[in-house]
Amino acid sequence: MHALRLGAVDYLTKPVDLPRLKTVLATLARTLEMKGEIGALRTELRRMGRFGALIGASPPMQKVYDLIGRVASTDAGILLTGETGTGKEVVAQTIHALSRRSKKAFIRWTAAPSLPP
Repeated sequence: MHALRLGAVDYLTKPVDLPRLKTVLATLARTLEMKGEIGALRTELRRMGRFGALIGASPPMQKVYDLIGRVASTDAGILLTGETGTGKEVVAQTIHALSRRSKKAFIRWTAAPSLPP
């Protein structure tokens, strides 16, 4: 059970039940196939200049898309910084939509403005 919490997809017990093994392998194959399809669709959208709600095909935007793709698959906390109007919230929503937490609520958090010294 500890392995499942660490990310294992399934497990088998001894003696190995061959029908169960076939089911697990078929499910794994379908999952990998779907992940490949999703990756191909994302690549196609990127070529068209779209990635989630983000639009842009320039090399800097491609770097942003790469970063989003990398961090969305982790459980790490992410800090987005930038000037007002640069799209931080859209990036946060895109990361959320691509993450394992996408079925949960997206909670918008805004830091309180700092007071002048």
